[in-house]
Amino acid sequence: YLIMDLGNYSWLTFIDDFLNPQECDSISKYILDNEYMVKSLGPDIYPKTSDDSLTGRYSIFNYLYHPPGKILIPKLKNIFGDCLVQCWANIFRVGEGIEEHFHSTRPNNESKFLVANLFLSGPEDIGTTYNGCNIKNKRGTLSIFMSDYWHSVPKNTTFQSRISMAFNIYEKNQFLNTPVSDRYATIDEMLKYHPKRYYMIS
Repeated sequence: YLIMDLGNYSWLTFIDDFLNPQECDSISKYILDNEYMVKSLGPDIYPKTSDDSLTGRYSIFNYLYHPPGKILIPKLKNIFGDCLVQCWANIFRVGEGIEEHFHSTRPNNESKFLVANLFLSGPEDIGTTYNGCNIKNKRGTLSIFMSDYWHSVPKNTTFQSRISMAFNIYEKNQFLNTPVSDRYATIDEMLKYHPKRYYMIS
Protein backbone atom coordinates (compact mmCIF):
# COMPACT_ATOMS: atom_id res chain seq x y z
CA TYR A 1 0.00 0.00 0.00
CA LEU A 2 1.23 3.49 -0.86
CA ILE A 3 -0.71 6.40 0.63
CA MET A 4 -0.15 9.91 -0.70
CA ASP A 5 -1.44 13.27 0.50
CA LEU A 6 -2.09 15.65 -2.39
CA GLY A 7 -3.05 19.19 -1.47
CA ASN A 8 -6.32 19.69 0.35
CA TYR A 9 -7.42 16.07 0.02
CA SER A 10 -6.84 13.58 2.77
CA TRP A 11 -5.44 10.56 0.97
CA LEU A 12 -4.88 8.65 -2.22
CA THR A 13 -4.02 4.95 -1.90
CA PHE A 14 -2.23 2.78 -4.44
CA ILE A 15 -2.22 -1.01 -4.26
CA ASP A 16 0.44 -2.37 -6.60
CA ASP A 17 -0.03 -5.87 -8.06
CA PHE A 18 -3.74 -5.90 -7.30
CA LEU A 19 -3.81 -7.94 -10.53
CA ASN A 20 -0.97 -9.96 -12.00
CA PRO A 21 -0.04 -9.62 -15.71
CA GLN A 22 -2.06 -12.67 -16.73
CA GLU A 23 -5.16 -11.32 -15.00
CA CYS A 24 -4.65 -7.95 -16.67
CA ASP A 25 -4.39 -9.69 -20.05
CA SER A 26 -7.54 -11.73 -19.44
CA ILE A 27 -9.69 -8.77 -18.41
CA SER A 28 -8.29 -6.49 -21.13
CA LYS A 29 -9.12 -9.10 -23.76
CA TYR A 30 -12.68 -9.43 -22.44
CA ILE A 31 -13.16 -5.66 -22.52
CA LEU A 32 -11.88 -5.37 -26.08
CA ASP A 33 -13.77 -8.42 -27.34
CA ASN A 34 -17.05 -7.16 -25.92
CA GLU A 35 -16.66 -3.43 -26.55
CA TYR A 36 -19.24 -3.20 -29.33
CA MET A 37 -21.70 -5.47 -27.53
CA VAL A 38 -21.62 -3.17 -24.49
CA LYS A 39 -21.96 -0.08 -26.70
CA SER A 40 -25.01 -1.62 -28.40
CA LEU A 41 -26.88 -1.72 -25.07
CA GLY A 42 -27.50 2.02 -24.96
CA PRO A 43 -26.24 5.49 -25.87
CA ASP A 44 -23.11 7.22 -24.64
CA ILE A 45 -24.37 9.46 -21.83
CA TYR A 46 -21.04 10.88 -20.62
CA PRO A 47 -19.80 14.18 -22.11
CA LYS A 48 -16.24 14.27 -20.75
CA THR A 49 -14.82 11.60 -23.08
CA SER A 50 -14.81 11.22 -26.87
CA ASP A 51 -18.03 10.50 -28.77
CA ASP A 52 -19.38 6.94 -28.55
CA SER A 53 -17.08 6.01 -25.67
CA LEU A 54 -17.20 2.80 -23.68
CA THR A 55 -16.98 4.96 -20.57
CA GLY A 56 -20.33 6.49 -21.48
CA ARG A 57 -22.05 3.14 -20.91
CA TYR A 58 -21.02 3.12 -17.24
CA SER A 59 -24.60 2.87 -16.02
CA ILE A 60 -25.83 -0.07 -18.13
CA PHE A 61 -23.18 -2.78 -17.88
CA ASN A 62 -21.40 -4.05 -14.76
CA TYR A 63 -18.40 -6.27 -15.51
CA LEU A 64 -18.68 -8.03 -12.15
CA TYR A 65 -21.65 -10.02 -13.51
CA HIS A 66 -19.41 -11.38 -16.28
CA PRO A 67 -16.08 -13.29 -16.51
CA PRO A 68 -13.93 -10.42 -15.12
CA GLY A 69 -15.97 -10.73 -11.93
CA LYS A 70 -14.46 -14.12 -11.17
CA ILE A 71 -11.09 -12.42 -10.87
CA LEU A 72 -12.18 -9.12 -9.32
CA ILE A 73 -14.85 -10.02 -6.77
CA PRO A 74 -12.68 -11.97 -4.29
CA LYS A 75 -9.95 -9.33 -4.50
CA LEU A 76 -12.40 -6.48 -3.89
CA LYS A 77 -14.01 -8.38 -0.99
CA ASN A 78 -10.61 -8.90 0.58
CA ILE A 79 -10.07 -5.13 0.67
CA PHE A 80 -13.55 -3.69 1.19
CA GLY A 81 -15.54 -6.53 2.75
CA ASP A 82 -19.28 -6.52 2.09
CA CYS A 83 -19.98 -3.72 -0.36
CA LEU A 84 -22.10 -2.57 -3.28
CA VAL A 85 -20.04 -1.97 -6.42
CA GLN A 86 -20.55 -0.30 -9.77
CA CYS A 87 -17.86 -1.38 -12.26
CA TRP A 88 -17.28 -0.13 -15.80
CA ALA A 89 -14.45 -0.04 -18.34
CA ASN A 90 -12.58 2.59 -20.33
CA ILE A 91 -10.75 2.31 -23.63
CA PHE A 92 -8.85 5.42 -24.69
CA ARG A 93 -7.30 5.27 -28.14
CA VAL A 94 -5.09 7.89 -29.78
CA GLY A 95 -6.36 11.39 -29.04
CA GLU A 96 -8.78 10.16 -26.36
CA GLY A 97 -8.81 10.72 -22.61
CA ILE A 98 -11.19 11.93 -19.93
CA GLU A 99 -11.60 15.48 -18.67
CA GLU A 100 -11.24 16.43 -15.02
CA HIS A 101 -14.20 15.18 -13.00
CA PHE A 102 -15.28 13.67 -9.70
CA HIS A 103 -17.93 11.06 -8.93
CA SER A 104 -19.98 12.73 -6.16
CA THR A 105 -22.77 15.11 -7.03
CA ARG A 106 -23.90 16.03 -3.52
CA PRO A 107 -21.89 18.52 -1.43
CA ASN A 108 -22.42 16.90 1.99
CA ASN A 109 -20.21 14.26 3.54
CA GLU A 110 -22.99 11.69 3.91
CA SER A 111 -23.13 11.12 0.16
CA LYS A 112 -19.42 10.40 -0.27
CA PHE A 113 -18.29 6.93 -1.24
CA LEU A 114 -15.09 5.28 -2.40
CA VAL A 115 -13.85 5.33 -5.99
CA ALA A 116 -11.18 3.08 -7.46
CA ASN A 117 -9.31 3.03 -10.77
CA LEU A 118 -7.58 -0.08 -12.09
CA PHE A 119 -4.97 0.29 -14.84
CA LEU A 120 -4.92 -2.81 -17.05
CA SER A 121 -2.84 -2.13 -20.16
CA GLY A 122 -1.50 0.50 -22.52
CA PRO A 123 0.98 3.37 -22.29
CA GLU A 124 2.03 3.99 -18.69
CA ASP A 125 3.70 7.39 -19.14
CA ILE A 126 0.41 9.17 -19.92
CA GLY A 127 -0.56 8.60 -16.32
CA THR A 128 -3.60 9.71 -14.36
CA THR A 129 -3.89 13.23 -12.97
CA TYR A 130 -5.12 13.51 -9.37
CA ASN A 131 -5.83 16.97 -7.99
CA GLY A 132 -3.53 18.47 -10.62
CA CYS A 133 -0.68 16.00 -10.00
CA ASN A 134 0.05 13.53 -12.82
CA ILE A 135 1.13 10.08 -11.62
CA LYS A 136 2.52 7.42 -13.95
CA ASN A 137 0.35 4.33 -14.27
CA LYS A 138 1.46 0.84 -13.29
CA ARG A 139 -0.12 -2.22 -14.80
CA GLY A 140 -2.31 -4.04 -12.29
CA THR A 141 -2.29 -1.18 -9.77
CA LEU A 142 -5.52 -0.16 -8.04
CA SER A 143 -5.89 3.44 -6.87
CA ILE A 144 -8.49 4.31 -4.22
CA PHE A 145 -9.82 7.74 -3.27
CA MET A 146 -12.96 9.53 -2.14
CA SER A 147 -15.76 10.31 -4.57
CA ASP A 148 -15.21 14.09 -4.42
CA TYR A 149 -11.57 13.75 -5.55
CA TRP A 150 -10.82 15.50 -8.85
CA HIS A 151 -9.07 13.31 -11.45
CA SER A 152 -8.55 13.02 -15.20
CA VAL A 153 -6.60 11.14 -17.88
CA PRO A 154 -4.60 13.16 -20.47
CA LYS A 155 -5.19 12.38 -24.12
CA ASN A 156 -3.51 9.24 -25.38
CA THR A 157 -0.65 10.32 -27.67
CA THR A 158 0.17 6.77 -28.82
CA PHE A 159 -1.50 4.22 -31.05
CA GLN A 160 -1.66 1.71 -28.18
CA SER A 161 -5.08 1.47 -26.53
CA ARG A 162 -5.20 2.49 -22.87
CA ILE A 163 -7.52 0.10 -21.01
CA SER A 164 -8.71 0.58 -17.45
CA MET A 165 -11.64 -0.06 -15.13
CA ALA A 166 -13.40 2.21 -12.65
CA PHE A 167 -15.42 1.40 -9.54
CA ASN A 168 -17.86 3.20 -7.27
CA ILE A 169 -17.83 1.37 -3.94
CA TYR A 170 -20.38 1.68 -1.13
CA GLU A 171 -19.01 0.00 1.99
CA LYS A 172 -21.11 -1.90 4.52
CA ASN A 173 -20.90 0.85 7.14
CA GLN A 174 -22.59 3.19 4.66
CA PHE A 175 -25.65 0.95 4.41
CA LEU A 176 -27.03 2.45 7.63
CA ASN A 177 -26.77 6.02 6.33
CA THR A 178 -28.99 7.89 3.92
CA PRO A 179 -28.58 8.75 1.18
CA VAL A 180 -26.05 6.31 -0.25
CA SER A 181 -26.65 7.65 -3.75
CA ASP A 182 -28.19 10.70 -5.30
CA ARG A 183 -31.60 9.18 -6.01
CA TYR A 184 -32.09 6.25 -3.66
CA ALA A 185 -32.02 6.09 0.10
CA THR A 186 -31.18 2.41 0.50
CA ILE A 187 -29.01 -0.26 -1.07
CA ASP A 188 -32.14 -2.33 -1.78
CA GLU A 189 -33.58 0.50 -3.85
CA MET A 190 -30.36 0.87 -5.83
CA LEU A 191 -30.38 -2.84 -6.65
CA LYS A 192 -34.11 -2.89 -7.38
CA TYR A 193 -34.15 -0.03 -9.85
CA HIS A 194 -30.71 -0.62 -11.42
CA PRO A 195 -29.96 -4.35 -11.10
CA LYS A 196 -27.47 -4.31 -13.99
CA ARG A 197 -25.65 -1.25 -12.67
CA TYR A 198 -24.76 -2.45 -9.17
CA TYR A 199 -23.33 -5.71 -7.84
CA MET A 200 -23.57 -6.76 -4.18
CA ILE A 201 -20.43 -8.38 -2.81
CA SER A 202 -21.20 -10.30 0.38
